[in-house]
Amino acid sequence: MPERHTAASKTFTCLGGGGTHPEAELLRFVAGPDGNIHPDLTGKLKTPQQAYVLPKRHYVLAAAPALATLFGCPCDGGDLLARTVAQVRKRWLGSLGLARKSGALSLGTDKVCDGLQADDIVLVLLARDTAAHTRERVERVAKAAGVPVYALAGRDDMSAALGQQNCAVVGVHDAPQAATVRIGAKRLHELENDR
Repeated sequence: MPERHTAASKTFTCLGGGGTHPEAELLRFVAGPDGNIHPDLTGKLKTPQQAYVLPKRHYVLAAAPALATLFGCPCDGGDLLARTVAQVRKRWLGSLGLARKSGALSLGTDKVCDGLQADDIVLVLLARDTAAHTRERVERVAKAAGVPVYALAGRDDMSAALGQQNCAVVGVHDAPQAATVRIGAKRLHELENDR
């Protein structure tokens, strides 16, 4: 009897030289009707051809020439990276509001620090424009707890996404409702910071 393949078991090779990985760990790129190459973050665009790249800055940049050849259209690596980062950020910010409504996030310095000390938080998100003393306090407590800290957006963007005013410190719980936040944050961090 032939082996059945599910979406979860499909693997693809990173066009930027990152090896073979499960589909869920990769970014999917397609050629649009406008003649440009676009990230397909949902993986649902119907297209005869697609390519996969690890969501890291250097792999996206390295894949640009191969994407141009594969799809037969021009592809500037810097432009592709910028458009990919913008789409990943928009999707990630949207996931913050949903996770907050489900109770999968803690907001505010004191609540996040308390959650870190209680081993309730698995990821900390700081606004890029967080005050230095707040940043230092949260980073110190997170480091002691072995929890990563990402600064991926400004206070205004985070506050708007969360439906709260002046929100600069967010703790993400290990809840199923927060999986999209955690995955999106990691992808965005690696797209922006992996050099």
